[in-house]
Amino acid sequence: MRKLTFLVAVMMAVSTIATAESYTAEGPKSYQAMQDSSDLIGTPYVGIGYSYMNTNMQTVAYGYSYEADIQGDAITLLAGYYFNKYIAVEGRYSRTLGDLSFDASFGGFNDGVDFGGDMSNIALYLKPMYSSGKVTIYGLLGLGQVKLEDDSFAGDDSESSFQWGLGISFAGGEHLDIFMDYTRFYEDAGGFGNDTSEIDFIVDAFNFGLAYRF
Repeated sequence: MRKLTFLVAVMMAVSTIATAESYTAEGPKSYQAMQDSSDLIGTPYVGIGYSYMNTNMQTVAYGYSYEADIQGDAITLLAGYYFNKYIAVEGRYSRTLGDLSFDASFGGFNDGVDFGGDMSNIALYLKPMYSSGKVTIYGLLGLGQVKLEDDSFAGDDSESSFQWGLGISFAGGEHLDIFMDYTRFYEDAGGFGNDTSEIDFIVDAFNFGLAYRF
C-alpha cells in the first residue's frame, strides 16, 4: 500500500508540472490543439509503471475446489510508436521485484507464504485507440511470453501465447500521459509450462504508470 501511495503522489506531482507546460502567454493550449498540430504521426514514446502481477490456478478434485495464487509487485517498461492518433505499436517488459506471495485455498483452508522467485512478461502489441479530449481509450492485442521462475516449488516455467489488454490514459500535458490498464498474459485449461495436470491457469496484471511522447 505504501508503494502504491508513493506512486500516486509522484504521478500527481509530475502531472501538475506537465500541465503547467501546456500554458502560454495567451492562456492554456487545448489538448485537442496539441493533438491536431502533431497528429501523432510518426511519434515515438516511452513509459514506466507499477504492475501487480498474478498467476491464478484452479482445479476441482475429490469433491473439493482447489485454488492458489502467486502474486508480486512488478515494474513495467514500455516503448511504442504512433502511426497516427488511432493506431500504435507498443512493446512491454514487466518483471516482479522482491519475493512472490503464495496464497492457497484447499477445501476452505487458507495459507499464505512468501518465497523466492520472479514472474516476468515480454510482449509486442498492436494498440488501437480512440481519443476524446484529454481521455484516450485503448486496447492491446499481440503476442508475448510469460515466465515463472520458482526458487522454492516447481522450478521454471514459461509459455508464449496471444495476449490482450484494455486501458485508459489521461493527458497530463503536451508530452505526458497517465495510463491505467489491465493485461491478460496467459489463459489455458490443462496446465502451465511443464505442468500436465488438469488445472486452469490465468496470468494477468493491473498496470499504472506514465508515458512520455517525444
